[in-house]
Amino acid sequence: MTHAEQLIEKVKTLLKENDSPSPEKFEKYVKRFLDDCPNDEILENAKVSWDNENKEFDFRWDTLHLDCRFSIGLEMVTWQVWVGINNHNKDDECYTHGIGGYDIENDDFFTGYFYEPMESNIIKRGYK
Repeated sequence: MTHAEQLIEKVKTLLKENDSPSPEKFEKYVKRFLDDCPNDEILENAKVSWDNENKEFDFRWDTLHLDCRFSIGLEMVTWQVWVGINNHNKDDECYTHGIGGYDIENDDFFTGYFYEPMESNIIKRGYK
């Protein structure tokens, strides 16, 4: 089973366990996010959780060199990529030199801005 398949199964489980609005729409957005990933290896260290307060799915990478997030809500998608030594401290270079953004327009979102730096850092530089 690929990492993307494992994550979509986890999302389906979380949709059943939580009172999430529009589960079909969430599943569609998550599937599109995972299908857009150019290399399944990028998803190897990703963890997904349901944020009940914000009603969104959070995909997180928390490794020695990365502290990244892609959050999928029904009205907005936000993302952040922090690269550097990750000591889980807000003063770390990993936090202060991050890039990020948000998007959803006409039920669509663009993941290229997220996956390009992730592919560069995980696949080309080997940051895991």
